[in-house]
Amino acid sequence: MSPTQAVALPNLVFTHAYVGWPGSRTDAHILKHSKLWRRTRELFPAGHYLIGDSGYPLLNWLVTPF
Repeated sequence: MSPTQAVALPNLVFTHAYVGWPGSRTDAHILKHSKLWRRTRELFPAGHYLIGDSGYPLLNWLVTPF
């Protein structure tokens, strides 16, 4: 089974999906190799955030549990 990363809006519309890393990779590894990571300034300007689970790093645009 390949790890999958997906992003959806509050109205449940998917805006991003990233699939294909073989084996078990961490959420942070998949994030850092996705287009989402390379486009953070464009996708998350000041005041816009993404909510992630505890497998993701805490960043100025990515809110994770504490």
